[in-house]
Amino acid sequence: MGGIKLIKPWKVFSTTALVAVLSLCMVLPVFAANGDITDTTSGTVYQASSYDSNTATYNALVNSIIGEKTLDQFTYEYNSNKLGFDTYSALVTKLINQGETPPQAKADAAATMQTTSTLQIVGTPKANLILGNLSVTVNDATLVSKVMVNGVQVNCTPLGNVYTVPITYTTDYVVFVDTSGNNVFASGFAQAPILTASGMSYSNLLGFLSVVVNNSSLVKTVTLDGVSYTIGAAAGADGIQASVVDSTHIKVTGLSADPVIVSLLSTSGTTVTVSETISTVPPISITTTPGTAPVLPATVTAYISNGTTTVAVNWANISSSQYSSAGTFSVIGTIYGTNIQAIANVTVTAPILTATSIVYNGLLEFESVTVNDSSLVKSVTIGTDICPIGGVASSVNGYTATVTDSTHIKITGLSSAPGIVSLLSTSGTTVTI
Repeated sequence: MGGIKLIKPWKVFSTTALVAVLSLCMVLPVFAANGDITDTTSGTVYQASSYDSNTATYNALVNSIIGEKTLDQFTYEYNSNKLGFDTYSALVTKLINQGETPPQAKADAAATMQTTSTLQIVGTPKANLILGNLSVTVNDATLVSKVMVNGVQVNCTPLGNVYTVPITYTTDYVVFVDTSGNNVFASGFAQAPILTASGMSYSNLLGFLSVVVNNSSLVKTVTLDGVSYTIGAAAGADGIQASVVDSTHIKVTGLSADPVIVSLLSTSGTTVTVSETISTVPPISITTTPGTAPVLPATVTAYISNGTTTVAVNWANISSSQYSSAGTFSVIGTIYGTNIQAIANVTVTAPILTATSIVYNGLLEFESVTVNDSSLVKSVTIGTDICPIGGVASSVNGYTATVTDSTHIKITGLSSAPGIVSLLSTSGTTVTI
């Protein structure tokens, strides 16, 4: 019998022997091939497939045949409260053989138990917030692979089947994961608390964002326009820091612009998004000079539902050919989280040279001309002598013109004060003083 996998009770004994066993009882139930039992006294058929609905009667009939009273515990233990035919056969065989189950049948029963056993929380977990723990009893600690609190695995070694789980709040999300990877929630902590956000406001003056939530302890990270910051972490290189203000407010400091999309990651792994609704972004005007790249701002003003705010903008690349000479062009900027674009209208204008005064030093024979920008002076003309800037002597009288500083031109080699001095600018215009 040691090699038999499933042994049917009607095959263990000869027909004569089975009749002899049955004759010991006043009631002679009849086994069907599928495991059903017929009460021959009443004619009622009790089905193995619907065992739960007739447990007591079914067991009584079985007990009247095999003289044992342990079928109930075995069927619940091995078959998840349903009496399957294979398990039924193995158990009845075991009982008929007075507890001597053949090795193969025992292995089959053990395999059945392993595949059908389910991790369960026993009773109601007890929280002690003073000690910061939750006491949880399970039906079988060997079925537990790990314990998670707020989505993070925690260390807790059971004492028998009792776990002491570290918690902080009664809203903490406690999960027991079984060896098959299934989640079992601690009773009373069965649902993850749901994070919600009802609004946000940004202060341009102080550079901080305030987000209103239902429970700030549920917020793990804040993501601003795609960049994430952990609650309570030190400010990074960008100077931005996210922190809890009170039970319903999260604050982000160190901002230079109002984030368009704010996402909050909860301790249970869910994400809540709050966003600004931008209606329009007024175009801006920028001026520059030929050869000088325009400086575009990192932020622009945007109109939202309750007024205006400042948002970050990412401008398109500008080619040097666009500002090499006088003219106009536009640059498009994108704003995270919206299809509305920022526009910078750039005007490239030639700088205008002006001269405000001229002073002659007869002792040292030089003249000083005050201008608004000495870099704009290309040459100086005295009478008919043209003196290029840079100390190159004029062709007639040998006068020289040099830049003294950002607002002064010095003319040397003069024996007397010139009557009229003309300055030729780099843009081709002439200023006379």
